[in-house]
Amino acid sequence: MSIYKVGLSGTTVSPGVALLIVLPTVLLYLLYRLALPRPIPGIPCNEAASKSILGDLPGMMAHISKTGELWPWVVDQCIKLDSPIIQVFVRPFGGPWVILSDFREAQDILMRRTKEFDRSEIPKVVFGGITPEFLIIFNTKEKQYKEHKRLLQDLMKPDFLRGV
Repeated sequence: MSIYKVGLSGTTVSPGVALLIVLPTVLLYLLYRLALPRPIPGIPCNEAASKSILGDLPGMMAHISKTGELWPWVVDQCIKLDSPIIQVFVRPFGGPWVILSDFREAQDILMRRTKEFDRSEIPKVVFGGITPEFLIIFNTKEKQYKEHKRLLQDLMKPDFLRGV
């Protein structure tokens, strides 16, 4: 095993020790790069948040601790980014939340473009433990969703709603 001279002071470092120093440093850097938020191209986001592991979380939590509300912060982000569609990063290692604040576009997606967009996973996380078999937690492609939808379809007819 050979020994390498490093620096001007004449200290020597063996290749094994150098590997023990360099390898963890490279691995930590790669983990850091993996943890950074990945913005969706073409959708505005906070540039500073896209360069931090925590993303928009510190700003959002500061606003919530002052006001106790989340949605005014979301509205502020739409105004700050001057766009009806934005992305915010609130989960480390997670994907962005895409926020759509244009009513007509949201209505079009929810009513006419159901094949392109499916339901969010957030209701499953929030309500899954409490109501594991409720309609709100299923995606539209799941068999249970279609069965539950069929059970509820008569409850939304105008005759039924008028009578109730």
